[in-house]
Amino acid sequence: MPRLLRPLKVQILLAIALLSGLFVASTYYLMLVIDQQRADAMLLRVAARLSYEQQHLTMQSMQYQENAPRDYPSYSRDLRFYFEDLKRSRVEVDRIIDALSANRFDDLPETAEMASMCDMPAAAREAAKELADRWQAFSRELDAQIGDDPAAPRLEWAAQTVLAHHAELERLSGELVEIMDRELSQRADRARTVNRLLFGAAILFALGIGGWFYLRVLQPMSLALQGFRVVANGDFSHRVPIAANNEIGWLVAVFNQLADRLDTLRLLLTRLEQGGDLD
Repeated sequence: MPRLLRPLKVQILLAIALLSGLFVASTYYLMLVIDQQRADAMLLRVAARLSYEQQHLTMQSMQYQENAPRDYPSYSRDLRFYFEDLKRSRVEVDRIIDALSANRFDDLPETAEMASMCDMPAAAREAAKELADRWQAFSRELDAQIGDDPAAPRLEWAAQTVLAHHAELERLSGELVEIMDRELSQRADRARTVNRLLFGAAILFALGIGGWFYLRVLQPMSLALQGFRVVANGDFSHRVPIAANNEIGWLVAVFNQLADRLDTLRLLLTRLEQGGDLD
């Protein structure tokens, strides 16, 4: 009986385990890629929201200058509309810029669902920090122009300050959106490349397992069955070649031992039939 150095059941279980592990890893990575792309899409929406709020701030200031109040009722109206809208836009822009520059998105409703997956690329973080520094300087100047009296803010000066700085702020936010779009697209391309490599590796591994199964199981079993048929048809001198060092090889070795004994018995019976002397 040959020594079972590589039991067939162990080899098959190992192959199944490796194939299953590769399939699970590929599926898990694909799910991560899908979640990361969803998070990246959320980041782009946040950046687009920032550009929208800045443009809205600019448009409101332009409209205020074109329709500057000439009496107290008009000024009171603008306090309710333009000034409140100015404060709302500033709060929104502050909230978005703080999140982008700090790379923390827990407080943004747009990204709260996947805040842990939202991660700004390094180049985009640098652009966001530059925008944050410029926005803070603009906010300090805007506060100085508005004045300290909340009941009588200098709205015309505020509008002039917004229009004086809107071009630079919108340029910086546009660069931020462009960098984010480029970096996130490259990240998605890298993820797709890795996913293709994993998929290709899974296919090659599956083909390799199929070839191994044919060479180590199906082919030796086919040779063994052919040898068994020859012996079953009466050729007890035929020996089946041991093609695998596993359970199939063990089975063939046992069968060859049985064939040896049958061949010995056949020779003994032949000699008894041919000899006249029992001794």
